[in-house]
Amino acid sequence: MKWNIRMTRRRFGKAALSGAVGAAALARGGSAAAAPPTGRQNGWRWCSKCQSLFYGEHISSACPAGGRHVNAGSYDYDLRHYGFGSGEAPRVQPGWRWCSKCQSLFYGENTASVCPSGGSHVNANSYNYALDFGGDGTAAPPGAQGGWRWCSKCQGLFYGGLGEPTGGVCPSGGPHVNANSYNYFLFFL
Repeated sequence: MKWNIRMTRRRFGKAALSGAVGAAALARGGSAAAAPPTGRQNGWRWCSKCQSLFYGEHISSACPAGGRHVNAGSYDYDLRHYGFGSGEAPRVQPGWRWCSKCQSLFYGENTASVCPSGGSHVNANSYNYALDFGGDGTAAPPGAQGGWRWCSKCQGLFYGGLGEPTGGVCPSGGPHVNANSYNYFLFFL
């Protein structure tokens, strides 16, 4: 069954409150069982200026190429998440977070990140997103697009499907770099 949850401000607030309770339980020594992702969120878009993935349902965003992100020509991407807990499944990498400052998706397990709004990315009230991945040359599953890469400089996710080792505009300066990145698959509507 495919879940399609549109995140409104009211739902986001309720989810943040329930997530804070769950996070507090984990911090006290609780554990989360490994399980497949529990929900889905659409509204994610590709920025044609910087090549990054950003949450397009918010009017405010910051693009490292200047101004706001631009979603012209983008699919509506549908990301799976574990709510505010954690989880693990084969060929799926959890730990991806939404930055509340720039609206981009970044890998939150690494502490060194760079946000185009200044400083580090902020993952307050973010779901724990899970991305499917494969090796280079692995075909994307039906309904998904491959070629998405992790930038080792800013920790963001960018489209590198043209086979180049770098691309787009990185908030750390210069292009994004996909050194040691998986080939991530994003599902679209």
